[in-house]
Amino acid sequence: MKSICKTLLASVFFVCNLAVSQTVYTAGEQQINTVKDILFPNLVIEKVPGAQGALAWQKVLQNKNSIIVATTSAVHIANLEGGYLPQDPTKETELLATLTRSKQAIFVGTNFPYNKIADIKGKWFVGGIGEKGICSLLMKNLMQNYKIDFTYVPYKLAQQISNDMLGGHIDGHCTTQGGLNVGDQYLRNNTGKIIHTFEKDSFPRLYVFANKELPQDKKEEFIKQITRQFDNQEELLIKNSNINIDINVGEEAVKIFNTERKFWKNLKGEVK
Repeated sequence: MKSICKTLLASVFFVCNLAVSQTVYTAGEQQINTVKDILFPNLVIEKVPGAQGALAWQKVLQNKNSIIVATTSAVHIANLEGGYLPQDPTKETELLATLTRSKQAIFVGTNFPYNKIADIKGKWFVGGIGEKGICSLLMKNLMQNYKIDFTYVPYKLAQQISNDMLGGHIDGHCTTQGGLNVGDQYLRNNTGKIIHTFEKDSFPRLYVFANKELPQDKKEEFIKQITRQFDNQEELLIKNSNINIDINVGEEAVKIFNTERKFWKNLKGEVK
């Protein structure tokens, strides 16, 4: 299967045109890179500029031979927060599968004086990606429940948040666990600890959507490729990368999408 993919905003997603080349270009986060290496190593990845994901969604809507692999932020949050697209692109495309499942957590430095959010005293500064993203919604809701004086600080890059937290400029970092990302590095290097893990319905995922006109045989070929049995080398890569591969297709994928969309809608309604 010849393919070309385009990455958007590094950690967000990539668009795949299933008809062009087999070269791989990537600038994405390690989790997406590793998943690509395991599930579809022949895809070409080319970085695309932002607009909160709208440009990549526009491409998959315009190109009948394309798919998009998108994070929870691009699938759910951007739509709820109001993006650059006039319609919800998930309604204009076909959900093929979910690929991964991660945990969302708040990390603090190992010397942070508290081990539980309920014990925190004084003002608390927590960094996360984007002004309107997963962490923005989760943190606002969490802090309302705990009645803590906190400020959410939006960043563009996870490494910037990490540098500021470890340098003492902010107190915490809201990010995912595992996948060789910054959260995993805190634990591996013993530079940070988890002070809170969010509930299961807020698990960040990677979703796969296809243009509705993508030929059925190409959809089936893609699904067959990601649902095959992994070989020993791939199993080792998954284990060493600490990535939770969680592949669901068909009705099960739709069920997960609907459950998580309801969760984020409810959370959005609760946040003042």
